[in-house]
Amino acid sequence: MYGFLLHAIKAGCFQDFNKKMWQDISKDSGCPEDFNYNVDYNSDIFYKLVDEGLIKMRYTRSAMLQLFGKWYIRFVWKEWGMETLGRTPGEFFRNWSDFLESKAKEFPLFTHDKFKVVSEDNEGIILEYKTVHQEMTSFCLGMIEFIVNEKYHVTKENLQITTKIAESSEEEESREQVFNKSIFRIKFDNQSVGAMVKRGPNRGKLPFEILQRFKPLHMLNYFPFFLHFDRDLKILHVGKQLNK
Repeated sequence: MYGFLLHAIKAGCFQDFNKKMWQDISKDSGCPEDFNYNVDYNSDIFYKLVDEGLIKMRYTRSAMLQLFGKWYIRFVWKEWGMETLGRTPGEFFRNWSDFLESKAKEFPLFTHDKFKVVSEDNEGIILEYKTVHQEMTSFCLGMIEFIVNEKYHVTKENLQITTKIAESSEEEESREQVFNKSIFRIKFDNQSVGAMVKRGPNRGKLPFEILQRFKPLHMLNYFPFFLHFDRDLKILHVGKQLNK
């Protein structure tokens, strides 16, 4: 387990709690307080931090792993420029696996999780998740919630995530590396998303009635070059690229 994941947990604890909380967790768990970004650490360190976090923060084990997942993806999102992977959750997750493959070349010992969008419709996406690490389904759930809520602005009221453990095929079971596989059904209003990722000559063209349903936060995410004026021609919002 590379140090950048453990460092991301440290950074998340600093941001959401404080430095003393991290010092207490690392000290009482017997783990280092700092981690070298490019060093491959024993995965036992991760689980010791989870165990100690349960005591200090009084979370359930599942909630603790979800929090670590949120901290991890929040850190690497900015660090690795992941906002370029897609304008929609479905597009993002389709590109995520290829992105992780490219990172595996940069970090040779990086045993990354695998993501695959099984299907996508107007009500959301079905995502297959495979990992060699035990208990990481909750960790993955924390990542998914952060991506969909914080980056694609789907509110928790409009988001429903269900999980089931999937059976491995005979071919997968015959391999030396054993994967734990889960299926996530991520439900949200995906109608406007469907129009943008539609295959064919009209791909990327949005009907006016769909544009009317877009909120400013959606515009910020999907369109990096735009200006939003009010009736008095006062600028209300500016696209990411124009704002640089």
